[in-house]
Amino acid sequence: PVYEAGWHVLPPWQGRGYAGAGLRALVEMAPTIAAPRSLIVAFPSIENDASNGVCRAAGFTALDERDSEYRGVRLHVRVWTRHFREPLTAAPSAP
Repeated sequence: PVYEAGWHVLPPWQGRGYAGAGLRALVEMAPTIAAPRSLIVAFPSIENDASNGVCRAAGFTALDERDSEYRGVRLHVRVWTRHFREPLTAAPSAP
């Protein structure tokens, strides 16, 4: 089992660091919630540079790209993972 992270920030509040702060808080808090989970996954659209940047800045690793569906909409997503038992200072990975 894994945790899945996702976010949506309304336009007036985009670019202010709210998504990144929330994801970093999840990474810090996750070890206290429930074992046996140790992995967080996120699936932002590959076209969403901001959300992919949030994952990268939070130390996630890009593993793959795949087609997915969300609320009836087909998306091409990037699969990001992070073992939350690693410190938040872990080196971010490209792309």
